[in-house]
Amino acid sequence: MSEEPAPGAPAQPATPADPSTPNEPFYSSFQNAELKGYVENRGFKSVEAMAESLQNLHKLHGAPAEQLLRLPEDMSADGAMNAVWDKLGRPESAASYTNKLGENFVDDAYKQFTDVAHKAGLTDAQFGVMQDTLNAVATAQTEAIDAAFDDWSKANPAALTSAKNMFTKLGMNAETVDAMLTGDKAALFQFVADVADRTGEAAMVDGDNPNTFDTPQDPAAIEAQIKALRAEHADPKTGRVPPSINDKIRALYVKKGQAMDAQMNKAFATPTPGMAIAG
Repeated sequence: MSEEPAPGAPAQPATPADPSTPNEPFYSSFQNAELKGYVENRGFKSVEAMAESLQNLHKLHGAPAEQLLRLPEDMSADGAMNAVWDKLGRPESAASYTNKLGENFVDDAYKQFTDVAHKAGLTDAQFGVMQDTLNAVATAQTEAIDAAFDDWSKANPAALTSAKNMFTKLGMNAETVDAMLTGDKAALFQFVADVADRTGEAAMVDGDNPNTFDTPQDPAAIEAQIKALRAEHADPKTGRVPPSINDKIRALYVKKGQAMDAQMNKAFATPTPGMAIAG
């Protein structure tokens, strides 16, 4: 028989529910429905689990928010990466790059390089590495050409003297020859003009003894030799040929020009049938 509580005695409090087994998830009281759905979808079982996930996220970033980059959805779209390049340190404009190629580099060509570098998002340091590489390649090529010429000069002193004498007669000096070899069109045309002034007669062109050098004197045949050398020796990736082959190609271009000059001089020196020649 159960005892009834004494009249006037205070009622005993109800035993509280176990907090470790709540009837509803901890996020059930969230007012933000979107946030509530996010927590539910992620499967967080407690506030501690959610806090641990946030801590891991901060560790993964490893940098403050201002140092993080957001990539565009379509990185190939025109201008889509501009904000990224700027944040990575691209100069404000193409004209802001440091010129390491020197004042002798053609201005228009350098401007094209800087425009491409800026569009590609290169920093000043990255573009500087490219310029250093170009300088190194150009220097190596020049040194290889000079070394080949030194070897030839030592092996052919008589030919060297003859060539210098001929250049002198044509009014050329070392600077003019170098300008021609580097592709200076004005120097080339001046050279041809000097030759025309001094060798305008057919006898000077043909000479008393015909040319017996084994290189074909037909310009088309010389061009075929040039193409054959490039096809045989060009690097499949860069298209460049070794310095020794490049020297041969240069020499063939010179002979091609000489052959074309000879053909032209012959054409002008040979009277057209029926044409009166002034005495």
